[in-house]
Amino acid sequence: MRELLSDKRVLFLVGLVLLSLAIIFVKGINYGIEFEGGVRIPITFDRELTPSQMDEVVSILKTRISKFGLSQVIVRPLPPREVQVELAKGDESSIKQIEKILQTQGSFESVINNKVAMTGEDILPGSIGEGRITTVSKTAYRWEVDFAVTEAGANRFAAVALGQANKPVYMFLDRPHHALVLLEPRHFPRALDIATVLGSITEFNSIEGSSLKVVIVDDWAVKRGIVESEIASNPNRTVIYSSNASFAADVSAIAQQAGATTRALPDTDMAIEVVPSQATGDYIVNKWKAIGLLSAPILSEGLAKGTPSRLVSISGTSENPEVAHSNAKEIRSILSGGRLPVNAIIGSTISIPAPLGKQFLEMSVVGGVIAFILIIIFVSLRYGEPRLFMPIIVISFAEIVILVAIIGGFGTIDFAAMAGIIAAMGVSLDAQIIITDEIFRKGEKGISKEELKERIKGAFYIITRNVAIAIIAMLPLFFSGVVEIVGFATSTILGALLGLLISRPAYAALIESLGQNA
Repeated sequence: MRELLSDKRVLFLVGLVLLSLAIIFVKGINYGIEFEGGVRIPITFDRELTPSQMDEVVSILKTRISKFGLSQVIVRPLPPREVQVELAKGDESSIKQIEKILQTQGSFESVINNKVAMTGEDILPGSIGEGRITTVSKTAYRWEVDFAVTEAGANRFAAVALGQANKPVYMFLDRPHHALVLLEPRHFPRALDIATVLGSITEFNSIEGSSLKVVIVDDWAVKRGIVESEIASNPNRTVIYSSNASFAADVSAIAQQAGATTRALPDTDMAIEVVPSQATGDYIVNKWKAIGLLSAPILSEGLAKGTPSRLVSISGTSENPEVAHSNAKEIRSILSGGRLPVNAIIGSTISIPAPLGKQFLEMSVVGGVIAFILIIIFVSLRYGEPRLFMPIIVISFAEIVILVAIIGGFGTIDFAAMAGIIAAMGVSLDAQIIITDEIFRKGEKGISKEELKERIKGAFYIITRNVAIAIIAMLPLFFSGVVEIVGFATSTILGALLGLLISRPAYAALIESLGQNA
């Protein structure tokens, strides 16, 4: 027993459960609109919108609001002149901040050769074109977006662009001018060596008036001291890291103690997109949302001659007209700084009641409790002996506590998330049965320590394969953008990874101890 209590796998799980309980009792649980109600912000436009314009408005609103990091935000179009933004209940400061985001324009910058060539203030209001799509060949479509700039903007762009033909024009929206970015190996393109990508992003540290420091956190225990030192030495920088990082809570605490601001982003925003330049063959960073980089078109030779032009055109090619149209719309949105293409009036915040919220929450909890009771009955009947089924019950309960703390403490538990948590119970039970059956095969007694380890290894091979299949199956739902099912996919994926990396090893340690004493 003493040996079991000193096992790192068990201690880590126990520590995580205690931390999760502390989060639940101190921070509380954030419930979704279905359970607790929420707020609705109506937005009315000064004219009727076409379907394509409404899609653009919804896309811009989602982009602007997602930067705020809100949970369970719904942007609901009500054609032809209204959009409603709904979010779970928050404090008054959160509501005011989201209203401010909807009213303000993002900060646009284009950077060439580490110099700011143009800002949003240089672009003349209302001059950004809708975008033109022309057919070049059966497999190539050219898109163009025209816009006009001020005389000062044209002169600055011409001076910076002189002699920089075929160089990338980095287009930023809300770029953090002083930042510490904590990257993990999974944020780099798999097809390229990390050193190659680092060589492409180091130039962002040289942009005039900016400082960007990148730390690769491949081992938090090793890199923690470096991160603490970096934050303490320059607390004015924004610390940017993945909200899914295992060290996210530590970074938040360190930054808070130093008085530094933080920005926790999803892995999709932390990921670096790199493409080869057709002109030079060098790799360039095409998109990196963590620092606001949304596109990097190549500077044409005509714009690199140093001649000021009040009319500027950004163009590119795509393999099909749909992608070309999407690229043109994205560039138009970036140039506008995320500003809505029409004038909008933001109405008063409306409270969304949840008349059946309490009943829905009670029913969901009852459903979860019933599922857990069924697990207890099933494993009790299957194994009979408390020494075999009690560890399964304890580990399953520990997983539920950790999942509720993570999703409810740092996100929102809505219907979809609750369904994902219940589904995670089934995945947990399946994995633990696999381990138990592998070790305690019928009619066998007194297996050797080496054989025990081999059987656990075989069980983990099956579990890892099942987890991989479950995650792959959930990915289309996760990236679907449909709010009602993303929470389910997130909970399921998180539960599967949590089980594989933390609770399954702890359960294996428990069951291994029983196997040795059998």
